[in-house]
Amino acid sequence: MRRAAALLAATAFALVLTACGSDGTTSPGTSSSAPPQGAAGAENSSKTWDDEESRDRYLAFVEPGNAKLSQLKAVAAEAAGQTVFTAEQLAAINAVCSDLATINDERSEKLTKGKWPDGVRPAIDDLVISRRSDSLAYRKCATAKDTAEITAAVDDLVRANSSARSAVVREALGLPEIPEVAGPTQ
Repeated sequence: MRRAAALLAATAFALVLTACGSDGTTSPGTSSSAPPQGAAGAENSSKTWDDEESRDRYLAFVEPGNAKLSQLKAVAAEAAGQTVFTAEQLAAINAVCSDLATINDERSEKLTKGKWPDGVRPAIDDLVISRRSDSLAYRKCATAKDTAEITAAVDDLVRANSSARSAVVREALGLPEIPEVAGPTQ
């Protein structure tokens, strides 16, 4: 039973925690996912962003979380097949989940303050709402003391399933879908 719980948790991380937005490619007509020079924050301009800037900003906003998710997936993959997570693996998962909660909150704030076009704003707002549940699950994961608590946090992430809302945002922005690596896209 304990082996199944550890395997379930590791597999769920690998399946659920895929990139939120950046697949390593750029948006159409751009050369990088960084915001344009001189446009460091949403508060710098009161005008609505154009399509290209919206795509660039979105990709820049989600990149830190995607990088951290990659770290979490690597730890989970290392643990696959084990009876339980080791103390070192639990500590690594706790630390990455804590970082993800913080990154997720910061990203949500940036998304909320963004100067999105009218056709994108509703999708962004829905995504931000769904990310609140993700943050709670990441905090639960950050304080998990054993494999069962990690599994419970992963179950919360699966239930939150903000990946569908991320896909709607990507579509509204004209970004390609993220290829499914091992499960649903986030």
